Amino acid sequence: MINIKPTYLMYITFLWLSLVFITGIDFNFLVYAKGLLSYFSLAVLVSFLIYNFSEKKQLFAHIICLSIISLTTEHILINDANPDINFMGMASNTTFITGSLLNFRFILLILVLGFSFWGINFLVSRYVLRVQIKLALVICTLLLTSDLLIPTKISHPFWMQKNLVTQTLINLNSDFYKEPLANYQVIKTREKISGEIIKNQSVNNGKKNIILLVLEGFSEDYLNRGLTPNLKKILNSNFHAPYFITNQVQTNRGLYTILCDDYDNLGSSEAKADIISTSGAFTKCLPQMLQESGYHTIFTQSAPMSFMRKDLFAKATGFNVFSGSEVFKKNDLLSSWGISDGKLFESVISQTRRQKTLNPYFITILTSGTHHPFIIPGSSGDQIAAIKYTDQEIQKLHDKLLSQGFFKDGLLIITSDEARPIIQNGPYILKHHGLFGVIGNGIQKHSQAHLFSQLDITASIIDYIEADKG
Repeated sequence: MINIKPTYLMYITFLWLSLVFITGIDFNFLVYAKGLLSYFSLAVLVSFLIYNFSEKKQLFAHIICLSIISLTTEHILINDANPDINFMGMASNTTFITGSLLNFRFILLILVLGFSFWGINFLVSRYVLRVQIKLALVICTLLLTSDLLIPTKISHPFWMQKNLVTQTLINLNSDFYKEPLANYQVIKTREKISGEIIKNQSVNNGKKNIILLVLEGFSEDYLNRGLTPNLKKILNSNFHAPYFITNQVQTNRGLYTILCDDYDNLGSSEAKADIISTSGAFTKCLPQMLQESGYHTIFTQSAPMSFMRKDLFAKATGFNVFSGSEVFKKNDLLSSWGISDGKLFESVISQTRRQKTLNPYFITILTSGTHHPFIIPGSSGDQIAAIKYTDQEIQKLHDKLLSQGFFKDGLLIITSDEARPIIQNGPYILKHHGLFGVIGNGIQKHSQAHLFSQLDITASIIDYIEADKG
C-alpha cells in the first residue's frame, strides 16, 4: 500500500486553471476537458512517484518537482508553450541562466508558487489516500495513455492541452525514427540562387551599402497597437510589408532562413543553423554571395556570440567580421544578454563611418533588448517599455544614417527574427506576424499587400543588387 496526499492533485489542477485564467484563453469545452485530463494525469503520476519515496527523500523530491514546475510556468508565461527537452542544452548556457532566470520576476514567481504549494499542502494535510501500488500503476498508465492518444486542437495553445510529460513524450516520439539530419546529405527544400548572378561582378563604389537590422521578436502587432510610432512613420514613408511571415520561433532558425534563402527543419528539433555551424554550409548564403561580389560583410549583435553558437554560424555563412558583447567595455553591459540596443546602434554608426573607404559593405545587426527579460537602461521585465525604447533608438539610428548621407547609396532593411505578440493567446498567425520594411534612395513609398516571408529576403536583396547593376 502507498499513502498519497491529495496535495499535487489540488496544486497542479489549481495552477493550470490559474494559467488559463491569467492568459485569457477563449473558452472551449473540449479543449478545457483535454487540459484538465492531461494535468490531472500528471498530478496522479507525480503523487505516485513522490509519495512512494521514504519521508526523508520526499523533501528532496518536492524541491526538484517544484523547481521543474516553476521553470515550466515561467516558460509558459513567456513563450506560451511547454519547454522542449530538445533545447535543454540552451537552458544550461550561462547567458540564458544569468540573463533570464536570475531576475526579480522569476524569483518572485518561485516564491508565489512555493507559498501556494505550502498553503494547499497545509489545507489537505489531514487527508490521506491509501492505494495499492499495482492499482496506482494501472491508473497512471491508463490516464497517460488516454492523454497521449487524444489529439490537440491547433486553435488553442498546446501547453493547456498537454502537460510537460505528455508533450515531451510526443516530441520524442516524433523524432524517434529519425536520425539527426547532420548524418545525411541535407535535401534542399527549394531551388536556390547559385550566386552566379553576382559572383563575377567587379567591385565598385556604385553598389549599394546594405544594413540588415534584425529586431529580436518584433511583431507587426506592435505597430498596429501604436507602441512604435517612430518605426511606423519610417516604414509608412518607405516600403512596408504589413503581411510579413516569420517561418520559425527561434532566433537561430530565423537568421538561417533570412540569410540562407532556405526553410529550416520544420519537422526536426535540429536546426540547420546548428548543422552548418559544425559541418559547414551546404548552400551559399547571402553573406558569402555578397563577399564574392566584393562586399565587406559584418555581423554584430548585443549578446555574446557564443550563445546559440552564432560565432560559428556567422563564419559558416560568410561574414568577414563578427562580434558581440565581448568587444564592449564592462560598463556598457546591461546584463548577460549584453549591451543596450542604443549602444549597439552607436557602434554600427561608427562602423559605417570607418567603412566609407571600403564600400560596399553589408552589415547585419541583431538586437536583444526586446528579448525576455526585457532589460533596457533603467528598466527590466517590462516588455512594453522595451519595445518603446527600441522604437526610440531606431529613430536615432535612422536620423544618424540620414545625416551622414547613408541613404544616398545605402539600403536599410528592417525585419525580425521571430514574432512575439503582446497578447500570447491571440490568433495563431500573430506568433508568426513579423516585421519588414526597406528604406533607401529610390525606394518608393509602397505598402505591399501580398504575403511576404523571411524566405524572400535573400532573393530580394540579390534581385535588387542585380537591378541596381543596370
